[in-house]
Amino acid sequence: MVIEQQLAAMDLSGADITHAANSHLHFDHAVAANYFLESEVLMQRSEWDAAFAEDAECIDTNLFDGLKGARLSFVDGDHDVFGNGSVRLIYAPGHTTGHQVLIVNLDNTGSILLSSDLYHTRANRKLQRSPTFNSDARQTLASMEKIERLLVESGATLWIEHHKALADTLKKAPEF
Repeated sequence: MVIEQQLAAMDLSGADITHAANSHLHFDHAVAANYFLESEVLMQRSEWDAAFAEDAECIDTNLFDGLKGARLSFVDGDHDVFGNGSVRLIYAPGHTTGHQVLIVNLDNTGSILLSSDLYHTRANRKLQRSPTFNSDARQTLASMEKIERLLVESGATLWIEHHKALADTLKKAPEF
């Protein structure tokens, strides 16, 4: 189910969302970015700069060109979205220059950390390996170490977004 359908199932639209953030600007993570142009879009400055650089590789900015007219709020590093620890963007570069993960604290579920493309599979996490297509293997490994520490400190459940078998077991919107 795509995000527009998930929101519609909760009687919401993109205009109802006050804040939006993409983990990074690869098409499989940012294809719906233009749906949230009325939201405050939180973006790592380094991701924006890399995506719109003249020599940008692997990124088709036509997919989310509307972001140029959005209410952008650039962040540099970790960012507490509401100032109360309930939603935090955690800077985890390596997959891309400005890759970030999200940790949210939910009343019914507890803390969840969405790994985006830091980990693609459970094996990727267990072996602590950087895929060859990442922008910087050294940064990826440092980000993995940082996130593993955060998981221990926060007690968060890790969601590996490209791991379908795991995703099929998780409660998602509109359920939770």
